[in-house]
Amino acid sequence: MKFSLRSAALIFKNDCVLLVKSDHHHCFYTVGGGIQENETSESAVIRECYEETSYHFEIDRLVFIEERFFSVDSVSHREIVFSI
Repeated sequence: MKFSLRSAALIFKNDCVLLVKSDHHHCFYTVGGGIQENETSESAVIRECYEETSYHFEIDRLVFIEERFFSVDSVSHREIVFSI
């Protein structure tokens, strides 16, 4: 089983939420990515948002923590996501 720890941004503007469409799967997801060793979830989401959008965002608060189990190409995954 593969394990990942991810930090994701919930970005709202004018009653809309920013989502990214996957090129590899039939889904949308929030901007964000993996948390590196010795990196906080807050630092990770700020870094990932800048890498993916070229914008600097401010963090309001942690909204929720999600634990997901899924399979990709017959490989089981477990993912913990901090949505900020």
